[in-house]
Amino acid sequence: MAKEVTLVKGDEYKTGYVGFSWATFFFGFICPAIRKDWKWMFIMWGVLYIFPYMLTGLIFALLKAVGAINPYDLGTVIILPIVLTVLFYYIMVTWMAFIYNKAYTKKFIAQDFRPVNDASAYLLQNAKITVNDTVANNNVDASSDLRQNFRASKAAELKTPSDMVKEAFALLERSDFGKAEKLLEQALKLNPNNSNAYIGALMAEQKCRNVSELVNSKIILEDDELFQKALELANPKSKQILEKYIQVNRINRSKKI
Repeated sequence: MAKEVTLVKGDEYKTGYVGFSWATFFFGFICPAIRKDWKWMFIMWGVLYIFPYMLTGLIFALLKAVGAINPYDLGTVIILPIVLTVLFYYIMVTWMAFIYNKAYTKKFIAQDFRPVNDASAYLLQNAKITVNDTVANNNVDASSDLRQNFRASKAAELKTPSDMVKEAFALLERSDFGKAEKLLEQALKLNPNNSNAYIGALMAEQKCRNVSELVNSKIILEDDELFQKALELANPKSKQILEKYIQVNRINRSKKI
C-alpha cells in the first residue's frame, strides 16, 4: 500500500509516495499522467503497450521457426499471442507498480526537496531513498539564496504542523501578521484538521495579536466560517472554550450597539 511523503524546499511543498502503486497497477500510464510526470508517462506507455507486443511477436516467430506451432491451427495462432501479450503486460505493470512511486519521489529529492518531519524521513528511509543533506554545505561558491533555501528546508524538517501553529501564534503576538498567515497556511496543508490553525488564521486575517482582541473585535464569531471550522474540529474541552468565546463576543457586540 502506497504512503504519502510530504517534502519541502523553502516555501514549496510536494507530495511524494513510497510503496506499491495500485494506481499504476490498475490504470497504467494514466497514473503518471495525472501527476503530470510526463517522462514516466511515456516510459510506462512504451513498456506496457509496446514492449509486450514486440516480445510476443518475437517469441511467436521463434516458435513458428522451430516448428513448434502449426500456422494452420487458427485456434493456436489467435489464442497464443493474446495469452502471451496479456501475461507480459501483467508482468510489466506489476514491475512498474513496484518501482514507480520510488522513482517519482526520488525526482523531488534530486531537486533538493527534503522530508518535512521525522515521519516522512522514516518512510523515505524504509523505502531506501537516500537524502543527501551535504550538497549545499559542500558548495562553497553557492549563492546566498541557495544557502537560505537549504537552511529553510533543513529547519522545516524539524517542524510539525503543531510546531508551525505555535510559531505562528508567537508571530501574531509580535504583530507579524503576514508571516503568521503564511506559516498557518503551510500547517493547514500538512494537517487540515488542526483546530488552532483556523483560529490563528482568523486572527491573522483580522490583525489580532491574541484571542482576547479577536473576541472583542467587531467580527461575529458564530457566523465566521474559519471559527466554525475550528469549533467543528476542536476536542470537547477546547470546544467549550470556543463556545465561551462566542458568548463573550456576542455580549461585547451587544454593548457596542
